[in-house]
Amino acid sequence: MEKQGWDLIWLGNINDEDSIGEYVDLTYDESVPSQFFIDFNIDMDDANEDTIEKVFYKNGSSDISALLDY
Repeated sequence: MEKQGWDLIWLGNINDEDSIGEYVDLTYDESVPSQFFIDFNIDMDDANEDTIEKVFYKNGSSDISALLDY
């Protein structure tokens, strides 16, 4: 999953700021992947959790440029 010189951006709809963490973050028992990893078939060993950034845009938008400016 991790590639030198690449950033992956995932956009989606979620109800609230707490939900994004529940969906993406690994549990304390890191042998169990988060639902995000399961949904997108991401191998946990291929991802560096320390580099994952999550942003919740409470006003919502379908304008990708506005979301990327956030």
